[in-house]
Amino acid sequence: MSTLLVTFGEIRGWKGAFHAHQFRYGGGKVINESGWVSKEQHMLIMKHASPRTFLDHYHPLQIDTDMIRVICGLDPDVELMRAVTRQSHWRDTRRPRYLTDHQRAQLEDHPELEEARRNLSQIRAQYEKTQQPALLPRIQQREKEVRNTRKRLQRSLRHQIRENFDEEQAFLDIEAQLSGTVVKEESEDESSLEDTMHPFQLYLVQSLLSYPISNSLEDEWNRRDTGAAAVVQYCDVLEGGPLRGRPKRNASESVTSAGPINQPQDAGQSQNVANSCEVPVSVAGKPSRATKEYLENSEKPEACFQCFANKGLADHVRFQMYHDAGCVTRHFDAIHLKEKPLKCNWCEVALLHQMAFQRHAFDVHRVRSRKRCPNPVQELQTQEQVRHDPLDGS
Repeated sequence: MSTLLVTFGEIRGWKGAFHAHQFRYGGGKVINESGWVSKEQHMLIMKHASPRTFLDHYHPLQIDTDMIRVICGLDPDVELMRAVTRQSHWRDTRRPRYLTDHQRAQLEDHPELEEARRNLSQIRAQYEKTQQPALLPRIQQREKEVRNTRKRLQRSLRHQIRENFDEEQAFLDIEAQLSGTVVKEESEDESSLEDTMHPFQLYLVQSLLSYPISNSLEDEWNRRDTGAAAVVQYCDVLEGGPLRGRPKRNASESVTSAGPINQPQDAGQSQNVANSCEVPVSVAGKPSRATKEYLENSEKPEACFQCFANKGLADHVRFQMYHDAGCVTRHFDAIHLKEKPLKCNWCEVALLHQMAFQRHAFDVHRVRSRKRCPNPVQELQTQEQVRHDPLDGS
């Protein structure tokens, strides 16, 4: 975001770099000059422990006070001083953003860059004579120094050109005004802008980058409404996004969404269809509904065998396909290992303790459990003590 703001400021033609923290600078300056906020409230709003923080880091160094009118005993012209000292005072879209090819070529003769290239040539010549592998990292380091030196010199030259642009361009503008060619240049710039931009985009830019023309509150409201209308006209998309979370589905929708509706069948045929593997295949290559053949043949099944064998559950729970085998493991540890009594619904086998159920699930159904269960011997002893405890149930 910071890079985008800097690029936006360069496109607008501002002299200094535009960054997001300037909004905080501007807000602090307005609060400081309003006269309606006390020092304590100012520190609370800015989240400063001391007013010295605002004076050292936030208060602008450029004073916009109309000293001449204040000394003469007149009311200061606030609007004029604000227009003179605001950031758009230095705005000029002709301010260069990139270096020309001629300027880049001149940098190649800079002493610092020549010294960096000379050091690189020396280490390369030494490697060609000795062929020592230990010199390769040094060659890479010298190449990096050449690139960094070239980029640093380019940034410095670009910054110097942008800083000196106002003073140099002022003489050019004065000469153009005296010769009468400045009007022609401005008309050519406006025509090129209208020719290259779409009408909706041109109207959007003009509406959003307009300046206040009066002190009337109604005019400011109209300017705000014009900008909002231009945004709606250019990008006709409703605000807001999708709701968080997955949309809820009914049980009937999950069953009917598995595939097209076939001809009516009797109860026996419908049971065979539920246990067969003739179901639609998803994009990932696995069935969209759990089947008996899938649970028997899959190396890492992504459906729960315990839920599938429980015919008392709803269809969307029995035939549910999870994202991966790890989800089945978490479901098995959280739900089925806590059931009492422990019984495998698929094999119709009763298990004595949780470890036995974990081993059975891994050996027979290829479901790996990660839960650390208690020692089965201690668990059985605890159950026997509870069963024979005379105080139990008293």
